[in-house]
Amino acid sequence: MAASEGDVTDEELRAAVKDLTPAGTQEVADRVGLSRQGVDNRLRRIEDRHPSPWVWSKKIGPTKVWLHADHVAPR
Repeated sequence: MAASEGDVTDEELRAAVKDLTPAGTQEVADRVGLSRQGVDNRLRRIEDRHPSPWVWSKKIGPTKVWLHADHVAPR
């Protein structure tokens, strides 16, 4: 059973994205124990609402990947 969004901290998400960059949403979800949709919602909020987000996304064909800013600078 997946954890609820409140059970996973931003730091846990940050560590998962950093370890997995370039990371698929499902890969991050599997790492932190959230649903794919829960991870997508959280990462989108971080990407959209922070002036200098540590995570950003890119579409590669039909797939969205998440990238940690420490590994790949946002464009």
